[in-house]
Amino acid sequence: MDKSGYELDGFTLRPLLMDPEKGQWNGPDVAITALPGKDHSMNRVFDDAPFPHFSVRSQDWRYTLTSNGEEELYHYSNDPAESNNLADQAEYASLKEELKKKLIRLRDGTKWTEITSLSSDFPQNLELEFDYKNSQSTKTLSLRSGQTTAELPSTKHTWNRVRLRLDQNRREIWIKNKLHSDIKVSNTPGSLIQLNLDDPKHIKNIRMRAL
Repeated sequence: MDKSGYELDGFTLRPLLMDPEKGQWNGPDVAITALPGKDHSMNRVFDDAPFPHFSVRSQDWRYTLTSNGEEELYHYSNDPAESNNLADQAEYASLKEELKKKLIRLRDGTKWTEITSLSSDFPQNLELEFDYKNSQSTKTLSLRSGQTTAELPSTKHTWNRVRLRLDQNRREIWIKNKLHSDIKVSNTPGSLIQLNLDDPKHIKNIRMRAL
């Protein structure tokens, strides 16, 4: 907390700077890095909304999750030049999953509110996450803002983690950490975003936060 009483994010390096030998680190055991990136599969023209790539580095490993869902895993003790990507090797699957969870936890933060159901209208400048399953061949969830509509595809009877980022100018849909749809819109301040859902049973584990 600073002198004005505002609670600061992050972890202090002061103990390590004051005493490099005995100073205690109270933060996570990985460090996160964010790099601006372009998702060329969704945007031919790069305008004002970069989709960042994220990476976490532990003492021995680096795990990277790109904006289009690709993964990289490098063992620094044996591969400091990051030339051998181990992300697809089965023997490292549990380690990769552990590092991925740490990355997402650091990336997303903690200021989320758990909710039990979704209403049909939402204000701008918020983020929603939920598990979604479509048990039919047709689409069951759509996001409408003014004259613009984005829809979630069929998930073939499996649960997928979905993220909706709803700000004043953009509507982003992410499925399993991969960008599915990005729409740039021009809305008046205070306008609502409509979420159309055919069957509420197709959504669970809902949380939201302000952007």
